[in-house]
Amino acid sequence: MLLTDEPLTAWLTAREDVDALLTPTNMRRPGPAFLRKDYPDLTLGQFLDNLTADLLAHSWDIGSMIGADLSVEPAALNRARRAIEKGLPRRPGWFDEAHEPADDATPFERFLAFTGRRR
Repeated sequence: MLLTDEPLTAWLTAREDVDALLTPTNMRRPGPAFLRKDYPDLTLGQFLDNLTADLLAHSWDIGSMIGADLSVEPAALNRARRAIEKGLPRRPGWFDEAHEPADDATPFERFLAFTGRRR
């Protein structure tokens, strides 16, 4: 319910509700039904890690076009990288083959090189 006169309050309330569901037990539950045919062993936790990797890569896709600051906490980058290493597809439109980042690359630029993104 984000269509309100108080969108920030609605967002914070929704976030609290979701955070309460992110328990270790729930993270071990099966992933979304629409993915079970192709990924029957995928857990909710793995699905959320995969979404994080995807969102981080796409944040660069969009942010780099508009000149946005693209700082990301290293812990989030490490978790996203592990999700990709565990088997997210490496193909155009998903994640291309990794390449060597520049010597002076930031942690986010190193993550992007791992996803196949190029400046």
